[in-house]
Amino acid sequence: MQTLPSFLALDEDGRKAVAKLTVDWMLCPVNEATAKWFLAFAENEDVQPYLKHTVPQFIMEEVCRIESLSAVLDGLKDYDMLMPKS
Repeated sequence: MQTLPSFLALDEDGRKAVAKLTVDWMLCPVNEATAKWFLAFAENEDVQPYLKHTVPQFIMEEVCRIESLSAVLDGLKDYDMLMPKS
């Protein structure tokens, strides 16, 4: 996936915000289509640094319940996407 120039033109806070919004969109709802969207987005090396701590625990639990989303679960772990407990 090619990174949009508009994403690259953002400052760090802007990139973090866009990544969080996109992750929220991809994972709402969590279903069979989630893998297609998530894997395409997460393979983008320009986006990967902004994926950290973008997924709440309840979403992680939903992903865990759907066996076919094992690659998504692996990605959530690989990119340290689980938000820390506050």
